[in-house]
Amino acid sequence: MKQKHLILVPFWIEKVLKRSNLSLTESLNYSKLLGLLSLSDLSAFLKFQNAKDTVPYRVVDLDRE
Repeated sequence: MKQKHLILVPFWIEKVLKRSNLSLTESLNYSKLLGLLSLSDLSAFLKFQNAKDTVPYRVVDLDRE
């Protein structure tokens, strides 16, 4: 059975990906994100993967994207 993982993608990263014509699966490509986001935005994205902070997120099933 294939294991699924939940990736929290902040709305501002989703907007950047859409503006660059990239899919949400590219949120897993940190080297590509570094070329699109500031270092502080990328740091916040990685921090929220393990945090209990409340930030507006869109839950996406990457297998269906």
